[in-house]
Amino acid sequence: MEDIFDYYKEQTILLSDAINNKTKIYLDTNYWVDICDVTLGKKKNTVIEEIYIRLKCGVEKNQLICPISYHIFIEVLKQNDEQTLHQTVKIIDELSQGYILKEERQRFELELFHFFYDNLKIEMDIKASQNYWDFIYNLYGFMIPHLQKLSLSDQFLVHKKYFNDVVKKYKLSDFIKSQNFKQGLSHYQNYKVDTDWFMSKKIEHSKVHNTFHQLYMAELSGVLDIYSEDIQIIFKKIIKDKAKQENIQIVPNDKVNNDVAKNMIYAIFNKKKMGVYLPSIDIRTMLHAKLRWNTTEKYEQGDFNDNNHATSALPYYDYFFTESNLHTMIKQSKYDEKYSCKVASKYIDTLSFLKEL
Repeated sequence: MEDIFDYYKEQTILLSDAINNKTKIYLDTNYWVDICDVTLGKKKNTVIEEIYIRLKCGVEKNQLICPISYHIFIEVLKQNDEQTLHQTVKIIDELSQGYILKEERQRFELELFHFFYDNLKIEMDIKASQNYWDFIYNLYGFMIPHLQKLSLSDQFLVHKKYFNDVVKKYKLSDFIKSQNFKQGLSHYQNYKVDTDWFMSKKIEHSKVHNTFHQLYMAELSGVLDIYSEDIQIIFKKIIKDKAKQENIQIVPNDKVNNDVAKNMIYAIFNKKKMGVYLPSIDIRTMLHAKLRWNTTEKYEQGDFNDNNHATSALPYYDYFFTESNLHTMIKQSKYDEKYSCKVASKYIDTLSFLKEL
């Protein structure tokens, strides 16, 4: 019997297929804010005005789309001025069409499946492997009403109707009207990273690594530790799929090192043979390593947000329009070329890119 989770997967695959056929543009927070200020008349800038008009026309013609990430959502919520907040949200709804990039852990799981399936020669549904997009309603994950008193078939019918009538039509403007938004607003606005602590650790470990690659690998080791359980679970599932495909019986062995998959990933990165398979950890590791490599440059609050935006944008979007410091770091590392994503920070360059579409 079909259930709502199967239906949700089918719908997001259809959504991802549609989005992947359009030009995908990631607008960093500064772009959303500046476009908002121009539309409210708070700022005069004819280049930004034309950028907005071209983006709007491209969306209306189904040529391009600007889905937001969870990190854009968080930064937008930090706006204290209610008029600016509502106008920014209105523009996001217009240019994103109510769609988002899935959060990082979900994306990393898909990246892992893609990496292991390709290298172990296991057949994988191509569209399922590119299922990186979702409806904005699911910013906090897939949520459905609890209907335990109904039969399973009736539950599915109600859930399906709820999905089509609510989830697919939900906009960010609906979210900021909700009680959940109002309750969580102060948390988002007051949250800050302890940059002094990070700076002290940078100085403390400044002479440990002789080369940038050593520092990169040290950062990678930490990231892999965070995702260790996810890697282990997915690797075991994939091994079972491989065994089933080749009709091999697996004998459980408690002595097998649970870190075998994590260590394999580390070794491939160390040999610089990973290519573009696991972009979420590669980009995050590279940017944080670059911040640590320059021991005299102080951490800023925006550094950590920049890392999140680049990790979201470079592997999944065709264009990334951001601010100058992050643009420079990406160009220096040639990660725009590596992930085939055109990056711009100056508005005149952004407009030139849009004129090419």
